[in-house]
Amino acid sequence: MSRSAAALGAALVVGAAGPAHTARAAACCGGISSSEPFALPKFNQATAGVALSFEDDLGTRSSDGTSLGTGSWGSQDAHLVVGGVLRLGPDLQAGLSVPGVFRAVQVAQDHGTAVGLGDLALNGRWEIHDDDMCYLRRAQGWSPKLFEPSVHAVVHATLPTGRWQAREDDITGASITGRGYASVDAGLDLTKIWGVLGTNLSATGGWLSPVPSLVGGRPAVQWSAAVGLMAFYRYKSFLSLSASHHEELALQGGRLSTSGLSLSLAHYDLAHDNRYLLGLSAMGLPPARSTPIGWQAGVSWSHMF
Repeated sequence: MSRSAAALGAALVVGAAGPAHTARAAACCGGISSSEPFALPKFNQATAGVALSFEDDLGTRSSDGTSLGTGSWGSQDAHLVVGGVLRLGPDLQAGLSVPGVFRAVQVAQDHGTAVGLGDLALNGRWEIHDDDMCYLRRAQGWSPKLFEPSVHAVVHATLPTGRWQAREDDITGASITGRGYASVDAGLDLTKIWGVLGTNLSATGGWLSPVPSLVGGRPAVQWSAAVGLMAFYRYKSFLSLSASHHEELALQGGRLSTSGLSLSLAHYDLAHDNRYLLGLSAMGLPPARSTPIGWQAGVSWSHMF
């Protein structure tokens, strides 16, 4: 799934929202995300938190996109992620996420469960353009600069720290907690806030490389894109609806693609510098290929410093 970032603002610095904070929100369009659980607002130096998600696979899609049932197979995953983001400079930030994975898999009459480390994720963000013009205020009148979005360069990487081969005594595959691929992708994230409404567009491209011992693993190129709409309430809460698509094309043939819809609700406790995020996603929507069909629900908490 694509990673997209959206934005809000300055009311996160101190105190309750008021006219002064509303004005400063104009300079923070790249400050928050509706999809990343550990987003760093522009006027904070660091954030740390925890995210919990649950995923249930209801079926799969074949290589031609046909929807297939699970049959005698079923899988439920829970992820507990600890992570944070650190500001390295006025326009630069970097983050790390460490996931723990619990899996329950049913294959015919066999049932397996396992707990293990997932694949570590690294991310970076560089602010290219994020000034007052990213937030449209009617009182400013009409000007070409009023339509300028915030622009951020983003980079993401994953390390194959999870288990990519089942244990010898595991016939269900429940002990597999990682993909067995290292990956890196980079791209752009654009956000524009129109009063109480916001829009976001992100696109990335990159490379996946399997670990040498992964049977059947093949290098691949990947790209992702996402578009989102946001509605703000007093600049302390927002509701986001986003659509995303992700493609992986193996160099020796083979294709994986997945599409999804996500609904997120974020709230900022301005008095205590806490952020709360609830999310619900549908996965494997058309035109997905060679991917599970299911849903995912998650909740996260983070504290900003």
